Amino acid sequence: MFWNLVRRGVDEDLAIEIVEEARRRGAGARPGELRDEVRALIGRRMRPAPAPWHAADLKTGPRSEQLARYGKIMGVKVHVARDAAALADAAGSAPDADLIVIDTAGRSDAAGRADQVALLRSLPDVELHLVLSAATGAREIAAMARRYGDLAPERLIFSKLDEADGPGSVLSATAALARPISCITDGQRVPEDIHAVSAQDLQKLVFVN
Repeated sequence: MFWNLVRRGVDEDLAIEIVEEARRRGAGARPGELRDEVRALIGRRMRPAPAPWHAADLKTGPRSEQLARYGKIMGVKVHVARDAAALADAAGSAPDADLIVIDTAGRSDAAGRADQVALLRSLPDVELHLVLSAATGAREIAAMARRYGDLAPERLIFSKLDEADGPGSVLSATAALARPISCITDGQRVPEDIHAVSAQDLQKLVFVN
């Protein structure tokens, strides 16, 4: 069971923790019991949330040229906002939109991250989704989750699952920052490779019979 998790990319210490917890709960007396309890524990640690496009009242967005290309592909307007007033104007320019997506460039310094979040939170009803690359590996994705945890994101998004040596590395992110996962990406096509997820989808990233 331990090696099943490790082969999927789960950090070894985390894999030990999960298997030991399953055994402490009494699993293992019957065939398949330990497997089922491990799967259940993974399910508790990786909870799905509605994808952004499934929440009609969500306002949550711009990296200029790249986003302009994505906007053209998807047939949506793209605005660049560098301050709270410009952001409010951009949001107000689409009063009938079901979804407004606000993208920000990642910032390595704490002050810069705080400024970005303050800008986003200046809009009402914003829901902050932290995007983490599954291709970075278990330790790196956990470190990123901890680094941005003080910004209190409501949801996680895992990108680049197609480039990950082991997709189970994403479990390290939810161990470091317990938030539901709203969607994943597993390719370069927009929007075909952006997917909503179920509890079963998330468990399959980490655990395969």
